[in-house]
Amino acid sequence: MQAPEPQAASAPDRRRKLGTWFSAAFLAFQVAVPLRYYLGARASDERFSWRMFSSVRLRDCRISVQETAREAGGTAVRPVAVDRDVQVAWVRLLERMRGSVVDKYLERRCEQPGVVQVEYAGSCNDTDGTALPPLRRTLHCTQGANP
Repeated sequence: MQAPEPQAASAPDRRRKLGTWFSAAFLAFQVAVPLRYYLGARASDERFSWRMFSSVRLRDCRISVQETAREAGGTAVRPVAVDRDVQVAWVRLLERMRGSVVDKYLERRCEQPGVVQVEYAGSCNDTDGTALPPLRRTLHCTQGANP
């Protein structure tokens, strides 16, 4: 007696295999995205953390923003009332010293008439009172960011 010849997989079998592979790839993606956060160096980015256990929002942070603007007699340095300039959610992101938010905010301030330079300074104390590294950024409105 002869052995039966192998048959090509039927259409339902191929669809099932394709569905299995798609499901596995989808689940792997759902696990990989949050893992990038936990294995990365973005401790202040709370998008995937359990916020009830996060100490980032409990840090004591202070920021100041000042701008240099052209006036009739030359230039003047003036403080910016950040809490009056943007909504509270953006103020909190600025206080957490999120670099991309700080950069966008400085660019936004540079769009104001007469502004030639904007400076940001942020400092935080961790929940145990330890001072964290400060963040300082300066944007020269005609030249771009300072190194």
